Amino acid sequence: MRSSTSMSADGPLNLYNAVNVAINKESKGKGVLVAMNEEIHAAREVQKTNTTGVATFKSPNTGKIGSVFYGNVKYYLNPWGKICAYTISAKV
Repeated sequence: MRSSTSMSADGPLNLYNAVNVAINKESKGKGVLVAMNEEIHAAREVQKTNTTGVATFKSPNTGKIGSVFYGNVKYYLNPWGKICAYTISAKV
């Protein structure tokens, strides 16, 4: 965790990176995304893996789909499939 007095404390940097992910043209069509700790995850896959750890959000089944470093967004994967009513009823 970065110090709150450092030039790029965690909270403001996470917010800055999240805004840059949201406005990035490559984010279109990827659904809801989670941008935290310089990683981008598909919201349907992300899980909180530790209650006290700093890098606690992980996507154990698919991994992160991209990275964001000081506003520079890079995608490695597309989230697989879109959720719909059929997908939900098929899993029930």
